[in-house]
Amino acid sequence: MVLRPVAEEDARGLASVEAETLRLTGTRRTMTLEELKISYRSRGDHDDQLDLSIIERATQRWIGEVVLNDLDTANGSCGLRILLAAENDYGCRFTIRLVLAHAFDTFGFHRFEREVYDFNPRARRVEKKGWLCTRGHQA
Repeated sequence: MVLRPVAEEDARGLASVEAETLRLTGTRRTMTLEELKISYRSRGDHDDQLDLSIIERATQRWIGEVVLNDLDTANGSCGLRILLAAENDYGCRFTIRLVLAHAFDTFGFHRFEREVYDFNPRARRVEKKGWLCTRGHQA
């Protein structure tokens, strides 16, 4: 997996995500492909979040996005949101480790928050398996 800033061409991947996956993250498909491209093009302009595409290294295929939102440098905290186009435990675990290492090491953050819908079994599994633990501490 490779994490890189989202780009306009990644909008096609987001547009193809299944409705059930979007439902689990609370995302509503209300944008056209062209509107998604505009949105992805402008995400780098936001100073309160970091939007990254998750790319499968071997195929260079877009498989999802991870977002550090509500960046609060004064308090050393942020939110975390992840969307994978398909259920992928390895990709989820690896992505979380990469993005949290970046948040802790680059930004100096020490706390993150994550909201999970009760009806999202994928997100509940992440919590149950302890993938959000870092440096020996429960995050």
